[in-house]
Amino acid sequence: MPAFVRAPSPADGRLVPVLGGLVLLQALLGGFRAMTFLSELPRIAPSLLSRAGEPGTFSSLSVVVAVAAVAVAGALGERDRGLVPRLGAAGLWGLSALAAAGVALAVAGVATTRFVPAAGWGAIAVVAWAAVLRLLRRAASPTAGTVGGTVRSEAGLSPWDAGTVVLLLALVVPTVFPFVHFDAKAIWGCRAVAFGGSGSLTSLAGCTHPSYPPLFSLLMALGGPDPVLEGRLAAWLLVACHALFLRGAFARLVPGWAAAGTLWVVATGHVWVTAAMYYADVPLMAFAATAAFLVLGVPARTEGEAVPGPWVQAAAALLLAAAVLDRPDGIVYVAVIALAAASTLVRGRAPVAWAPFAAAAAAWVLWAARPGALRAPGTFLELPSTWRTAGGSPAEAALRVVGTFLDAWQGQWLSHYGLGLTVWVLALLAVVLRRRRPAPDPTRRAYGVATALSLAAVVGTYAILPFTVDVVRAAELPGDPGFLPSLTNFVRVGMGRMTIHLLPLYVAFALAALAALRPSRETGAPGAARDGKAAVPAPEAATGRS
Repeated sequence: MPAFVRAPSPADGRLVPVLGGLVLLQALLGGFRAMTFLSELPRIAPSLLSRAGEPGTFSSLSVVVAVAAVAVAGALGERDRGLVPRLGAAGLWGLSALAAAGVALAVAGVATTRFVPAAGWGAIAVVAWAAVLRLLRRAASPTAGTVGGTVRSEAGLSPWDAGTVVLLLALVVPTVFPFVHFDAKAIWGCRAVAFGGSGSLTSLAGCTHPSYPPLFSLLMALGGPDPVLEGRLAAWLLVACHALFLRGAFARLVPGWAAAGTLWVVATGHVWVTAAMYYADVPLMAFAATAAFLVLGVPARTEGEAVPGPWVQAAAALLLAAAVLDRPDGIVYVAVIALAAASTLVRGRAPVAWAPFAAAAAAWVLWAARPGALRAPGTFLELPSTWRTAGGSPAEAALRVVGTFLDAWQGQWLSHYGLGLTVWVLALLAVVLRRRRPAPDPTRRAYGVATALSLAAVVGTYAILPFTVDVVRAAELPGDPGFLPSLTNFVRVGMGRMTIHLLPLYVAFALAALAALRPSRETGAPGAARDGKAAVPAPEAATGRS
């Protein structure tokens, strides 16, 4: 086997075939869904390649080129000279540039009610300047910020990486097709086209759910009116950068299974398909999960360690602010991350940097206090629920609502391609950890808390919303189907996609659990050694340390 390909250690023992089989099955499920999606796409609408000769064609490639340049500069400035850490650094710098552009566009838009592309380009230029400055500092002083000079990790590529690359390349295909799926056509893509055409954020009113934050659509509109791509490559770039970052981050937990963990995320049905449909769920995942890794650390920070440096905190602040301005539930996941960070402070006295959360709060206030020209009263979030119509009495109606919710919930989590085996594997690991009781580990605890809180937030949100908002209007089913069919559609359409918003943290917990359950090379006992912590130096892009 080539030196740059590192397979799982023989110390994995019986875990290798079991886990390998589960990852392969998840990848096959995702691959099958991707092939089905791509085969159906031309039947829904023809590609836009026939418009390639029109003015502005491929203008949105400028965003890809600019962000790629920032990512390359960030990778070259990474102190760890290994390939995987540099890939992780490239992903983080690319995401930071996109987050900065989106936040700047949103701030300028709320302040002026106009679409101000110069704000986005200016933000990318600032992040590019920071990346180049860091690169020059590394070149001038290779030992700066390191112990013993630059380092080179041993973590290399894996055959699993090929699956991730194939799925990412397959995501390029939908970029030349129009916005045809409901949320993209009615919300995210509708806005992107409207912003580019009118130059005004007031064009939100012409699309569905105008009260939703605009960041994702602003990013797609940044490259200008492109008759072929329409900004969809910016959405693809978010997925690709996040995958690169995860590859570097997971290598800090279990190097031999980092590629499998990254593939698991990309191959998850709700991740690949919603990315291909250009919904805002995967951008939220990219922003929020990356910020969580920076805030919590990989491995998680423990007592006596310093808080992240200023550039890491700045990146986390941009990413959290972008998450809040991406979707209305972004603030929910920021709260989950904050609670997970607080749990490390309470239980392990680990240092926590709170400044990034202040940026997220400021972003929430920015959109909540937007001018009247950007408001649209009467959205489903502002209208009361009609749940009492589900039964002859309030008690009967409530019972029917709860039963309908439970049925739709289990379908989304336990028997839907969208999550595949994710919930089953998490449940299995929880049982095994409960029975074997490995040594305490701050990383497993931090990401376990984040996983539990995220899943609880999803369930709690969808359990409360039927009683508080107008789900009939939210579902927008034809005719007058009544409350319960609308609730079923509401849960089936949204709950699974909402579950993936912190999916990478679930995978991080699973990897930390595997590190605890694997037998140590020295003792053969579970949890006797923190796999990978000593073998792989701590790259800044993956650990959240500067």
